[in-house]
This record gives sequence, C-alpha cells and structure tokens, in this order.
Amino acid sequence: MKFAPVFLLLVSSLIACKTDDISDLDDLIDDDDDDLSGAYVTAKVNGEQFTSLEAGLSAAFEETDTYFVISVGAVSISTGKAKGLALAVAGVNSGQVAVGSTFTDIESEDGLGANAGYAEGPISDPGSEVDTDELLEIYIKITAIDRDSETISGEFNFKALDEESNVTYTITDGIFNEMPYN
Repeated sequence: MKFAPVFLLLVSSLIACKTDDISDLDDLIDDDDDDLSGAYVTAKVNGEQFTSLEAGLSAAFEETDTYFVISVGAVSISTGKAKGLALAVAGVNSGQVAVGSTFTDIESEDGLGANAGYAEGPISDPGSEVDTDELLEIYIKITAIDRDSETISGEFNFKALDEESNVTYTITDGIFNEMPYN
C-alpha cells in the first residue's frame, strides 16, 4: 500500500505549520534525549535513536458516534538530516479508543485500520530522500488519553519498505507522549 504521498504531505504540512512557531531551527534539532517530559515522540529506526520534541510534533483525534481517526506526526533534524514519521488509525467504533486499545490491522482499501510511514533525507539535497512505500506490519497501543485536556499517549512499532532502495525500516520502542490534539 502506498503511504508515501500522504506521509510526505503530513510531514510537509507539519514543517510548514510549525515554522511560524519556531524562531530558530534549533528548536527542531535532536540534541537532548535525556530530558524528555511533556509532548514528545521517540523510537529506534533500524537501531538508531529518533526523538522529536514539541516543535516538531503534530497530532489529531477526531471522534464521533460512528467513527474515529487518530494521527501522529513527528519531525527531527540532526547532523544535516531531516527525519520524519507518521502514524494513523481509523475505525468505525469510537469505543475502540481507550487506554489499552491496540491496533495491528494494516489499513484496508476502505481506509480502516492502522498505517505508518518513515522518511529521511539530507537538508542540503531535498530530492534525495528516502520514504517508505509499503507497510509490512504495525502495532499501536493507546496508553493514556485525556479527553478534557485533549492529549493522547501510546506505544508503537512498525516495519515498512522503501521500494526504490529495497530497504526495510524497522521502527521499534516507539512512544508518543502527551500529544496535544485538535
């Protein structure tokens, strides 16, 4: 399943929206993994640490009596390279969104299920980026949700393939923490 166009749109809009709020690109630079609190996304991408702090984050949660959609996006910049990941879950039963809910079904043609993607590329050469095209497996678990303060937290892992390079990206130990949505 092709996720790259949606993922790239999410990452592009995340960067565009957030640049108004950032006085300096240093706010997006991943340089202090030891002091994580508040909103953040962290994971290992093929064994390498990925951390995105508040300035590089985006989340949305839409819920009605008949459906729900959750999305999380994160961008990190380090050593001249921009990296981003995105997660999304959609379902028809809004009662599925509770602490302990897990999502492992890959998104189907009707748009229901879970999806994720990863992209990275050098800041100096935006045309040479890597982005995953096919999701191979996914696990997302909701660990906290506060509908009053509109924050959501969870854990995730996924494996996705960049078809152009035939490289599989394994994302493990993923955490999204106190993500403000809407």
